[in-house]
Amino acid sequence: MHASADAPTADLAAAWRLVDHRSTAGTADPVVLDCARRLAADPDGEHAAEWVYGLLSMTRYLATRADDTTAGQVAEVLRTAAGALDGPPCGHRTHPYESALEQLDFDELELTGSAPDVVLLGNGTPTEADPAWQEPGTKEEYRCPHAVAVFARIAAEIIAPGSPQGIPERIPQHHEDCIEDAPPAAWTCRAHLEALARDTLGHLTAARDRFFGERRTAYLDADCLRPDGTWDAARLAGVLRGAAEGEERTEDLGLWAARRFVGGSGTAHERLMLFLTVCHSLDLAYPDPPPSVYRELRPVLESAVAALPETCPHGDAHPGAGAGLPGEAGEHLAHLCAPESFAAPEGAREPDAWACPRNLAPLAEEWLEWCDTWDEAAEDGYGEDDD
Repeated sequence: MHASADAPTADLAAAWRLVDHRSTAGTADPVVLDCARRLAADPDGEHAAEWVYGLLSMTRYLATRADDTTAGQVAEVLRTAAGALDGPPCGHRTHPYESALEQLDFDELELTGSAPDVVLLGNGTPTEADPAWQEPGTKEEYRCPHAVAVFARIAAEIIAPGSPQGIPERIPQHHEDCIEDAPPAAWTCRAHLEALARDTLGHLTAARDRFFGERRTAYLDADCLRPDGTWDAARLAGVLRGAAEGEERTEDLGLWAARRFVGGSGTAHERLMLFLTVCHSLDLAYPDPPPSVYRELRPVLESAVAALPETCPHGDAHPGAGAGLPGEAGEHLAHLCAPESFAAPEGAREPDAWACPRNLAPLAEEWLEWCDTWDEAAEDGYGEDDD
């Protein structure tokens, strides 16, 4: 939806509501840039609040999908407006941004929902006489230049973290509930904050590398192959038997198997074991693997999707990836990989039942469906409530 230059606020607000983290640049950019131009033309004027709240409502797109040029331009307009709106202290005891910051639960993108209904904000009806107004503050408080300036800084912070100055320090309510026996000076102690910052940076760096970094798996050659790099069924079997749920190493094992599979070498049995290793790594993944992992596994899974024979000699005796068999799946895979080194566990299946297309194709299709589900979740944005 594109609004004309003289469009009423209701039409503009309707266009803003369509812009979110799923929007394309072709659809969203004209809307956000139109709103930014309106704010830039009158940064502290009568309608500045509407333009600031309009941009705040669209920050989920600007922070996650917009290119650097669009995001940077909008953030600069917001910072300029915040400076223009700043003035002498107001007489309000509270401001809406205070409750917004206190109720922050997960990440800054939640603050997108703090933008008020700009149509109701500008309809001229006093707060107490407008039953449709459900915001936590009065209309006067939302129109307060000080409040609008802070919301402009909040929007700029979401779009370009660390770029604005002057956002009031507020502790989210759920954090306050968890804070114990300590004085304020202890929480603001420089040594405490430096240690907390280092710890947080370590977690963020590890998460960034896990989700977006280049995953190196060559270290697994020493565990799964002979010293000369050739296939060693017994070594891989031992790794499969000992694979632990939830370890990053388990994700790396799936990537290692996928990369060797895509390389195209190996006997039919070796390639079967590499395929099942990929599936086993997905079975064990907790939490769900990041896109950097499962998207690289897709070609292996797609290789097994084929037309199924109507019948096979195995009936219902297909073992999947071993997860539904008695005992530990790793024990079954270890025996399949190196039967001379690992005894058959209870309920062990024959190699041809593992390799049967009626076993592999449904297994691959199930994991491909999960990959599609994870892709949809990634498109919708991590951290959102399912309900």
